[in-house]
Amino acid sequence: MVEMRILVIDDADMSDSLNSLKRKLSRDKINLTSSVIHLNNRRYYNLDSKLDLSPIKEEVNQVKQQGRFDLIMVDYNYGEDCELNGLSIIQELRKIFHKTRIILYSGSRKDVIKYIIESSGILSEKDTIDYDEMVKHINNLMEMKIETFIQRNNFESEAIKVLKQNSCKDVKELLMDKLSLYPNLVVHDQGVRGIGGKSLKDVVEALGSDDQTQNWLDEILDEFIAYLTKIYE
Repeated sequence: MVEMRILVIDDADMSDSLNSLKRKLSRDKINLTSSVIHLNNRRYYNLDSKLDLSPIKEEVNQVKQQGRFDLIMVDYNYGEDCELNGLSIIQELRKIFHKTRIILYSGSRKDVIKYIIESSGILSEKDTIDYDEMVKHINNLMEMKIETFIQRNNFESEAIKVLKQNSCKDVKELLMDKLSLYPNLVVHDQGVRGIGGKSLKDVVEALGSDDQTQNWLDEILDEFIAYLTKIYE
């Protein structure tokens, strides 16, 4: 079985969809573990009863400690009076998950697109397009690296498609997954330059974002081969 993990952020109960998703993926030898940040929980609201980004970020950092995610899915709308939306959350997620694939979904994409256009300043008072503002807004959206924007009723099918694509992991991803299982262990071997004395959690984070990733990976694999050949001499 291939072990995979998904994070879902929504104000609705997604347990039925996730259970169905897990059953379908199990037929393809994928064991899916899910983490859900349910935004109806009062812990995510401030004293003014408004959804607060700070406790959401804290929870995201907590669930991240459990291991790497293969996919993150974020609902866009959290109520008519809510100042936060899925894009606000994805902006923060990208500071934590630099490369993880993220899907944005909504019950009504048309309403979301209309709201984004009206609130972004792209249209002037005379309904003419402010192209500078439009380019700025498009650049902001591109920086979020959103995989796709889907209807809520396509949640399962799109998740299955992306997770199946991700299930064929390369050596680096497999190594990071294994290291993530033991975040508090510390590297004592000084054979790989730069990671001696680091926790495996720190090594995983470095492998996911550092420019020296390929050098580190090569050295780790060299050490692994040396270890195997020494054992079986």
